[in-house]
Amino acid sequence: LPVAVSIRLNNGLTVFQYASDSVNLQSERWLQRKMNTVRTLERSSFIRVCFCVKVKRTLADWYLDEKDYAACGGGFPIRIEEVGVIGAILVEGQDHFSDHDLIVKSISRYLHIDEVPRIRTQMF
Repeated sequence: LPVAVSIRLNNGLTVFQYASDSVNLQSERWLQRKMNTVRTLERSSFIRVCFCVKVKRTLADWYLDEKDYAACGGGFPIRIEEVGVIGAILVEGQDHFSDHDLIVKSISRYLHIDEVPRIRTQMF
């Protein structure tokens, strides 16, 4: 797939990164914006875009600069029970749904979970 994938911790450490041939520096900027969103809000960046659409608000309405934060799919928190969010899995290169779905499918496969609720794209 023409994507960039990154696993980053909140302390700034990148523990994994992959970029296909079609990825450029702009993809890195998107990954960082998605990371900022997950680290600050402790939720997936996709849920933030869903919420923004639902309530007809923007990131700026929550005092988040869109130069530094992204309301789009592709940022997913890594949450440790009784610890909290320690980092994020990030995907960039496709549309909102596909970036988010790639993360969900990958985590589901890793955890050997067959049935995961799918995204309803009709909401947009």
